[in-house]
Amino acid sequence: MNATFSTNQNKKMVVNLKIKSLKGSVVLPGDKSIAHRALIHASLAMGDSSISNLPVSRDIRATQSALKKLGVPMRQSAVGDLVIMGSGGELAPPDTPIDCMNSGTTMRLLMGVLASCPFESNLVGDESLSKRPMERIAKPLRTMGVEISTTDGRAPVKITGNLKLNPINYELPVASAQLKSALIYAALFANGQSVIIEPQLSRDHTEIALERICPGNFKREYSDARTNIINGPVELDSFETTIPSDPSSAAYLVALALLLPDSEITFHNLLLNPCRIKYLDLLHQMGGDIEITQTGNEMGEKVGDVIVRSSELHCVDILSDDIPLLIDEIPLLAMISTKAKGRFEIKGAEELRYKESDRLKATIENFRLLGVDLWEFPDGLSFDCPARLESVAVNTYSDHRILMSLMVVSIIHNLDLEFESFTNLDVSFPEFPDYLALLSR
Repeated sequence: MNATFSTNQNKKMVVNLKIKSLKGSVVLPGDKSIAHRALIHASLAMGDSSISNLPVSRDIRATQSALKKLGVPMRQSAVGDLVIMGSGGELAPPDTPIDCMNSGTTMRLLMGVLASCPFESNLVGDESLSKRPMERIAKPLRTMGVEISTTDGRAPVKITGNLKLNPINYELPVASAQLKSALIYAALFANGQSVIIEPQLSRDHTEIALERICPGNFKREYSDARTNIINGPVELDSFETTIPSDPSSAAYLVALALLLPDSEITFHNLLLNPCRIKYLDLLHQMGGDIEITQTGNEMGEKVGDVIVRSSELHCVDILSDDIPLLIDEIPLLAMISTKAKGRFEIKGAEELRYKESDRLKATIENFRLLGVDLWEFPDGLSFDCPARLESVAVNTYSDHRILMSLMVVSIIHNLDLEFESFTNLDVSFPEFPDYLALLSR
């Protein structure tokens, strides 16, 4: 990789990542969504569980640190390998606030975990996390008998759990894997049958794991896969697992392999959960040369090899039912489409406004900075493709996915972009520059 870095008079980083093509085979770090849940499941299980290929991202460190603060013993055998000594959900009162850092997944899932713990906990986070909505989880938890208060609907969150939780019959107002999982965790320790329904299918890693570690007490109605039935209280079995590679991290390298000439990347041991690789299906519809081969199964999760080659892309319709399955990749898909033919348009993506940043706003504002003529909607955007972009100062909004999407733009358009910071890469994929260097030709 031929990269140039310099600082301007405002002491901001000006970067041009000169990459002609990407070639090679890689095994990426473990999937962040599964890793969060594996740490929680092991902590709630009875006995020792072993987890391998844990990512070293900041978000995962937040969950691991929070569980330690709640008295969960852990032993690290090697980098990314952890043994967790579970005690069946008997956690200890934290002596100080639990810092969830930038991780909304950590905070929201812990709200469900702590629902049955008869002590007070305070969940705090950084400036970005403190702006994200938490009341949508607090409200149904209160109906289960949990004392919980938010700060104007956001963090900090104060929660006092209840050993005698009421079961819940609840239909989620939005398709949200974090909300769904938080309520499932609370229902695990409620007294009776709970039914949790979501309007559209979202990431289902929680359900896949629980079907294996609390058999007979958790099931899904597979006629729609959106209805979850939990017969509490339950006891979770301990387990051993290797976290599959993260497809959301792979997405940025996939984009480059498609759009840089004479490129080909093979991803090994990649998570192939249909709720996580919808973007690959969409890119294939757009003309992407993508081959997917399942090679195994890890705790119910499909894993396999994905080969991506240089392709000519055209825009396709993005359906509203697909939005929950594309939620992390939408900004990147918009950036990719600047090199496609046709018109990029997305609607029904209002949930993007409640991520690490308002990702809808961040995408629209950066496109305007880059010189893209677009139409803005309350829940989406549209523009004609291909688009001609300019070398300018961009704004990452301290969001790791916006940062990486803009890095992709700088490469595929050969731009000198001015970034205010690169520090947020460590939230999910700190190794991204290393893989660029490894694969660049």
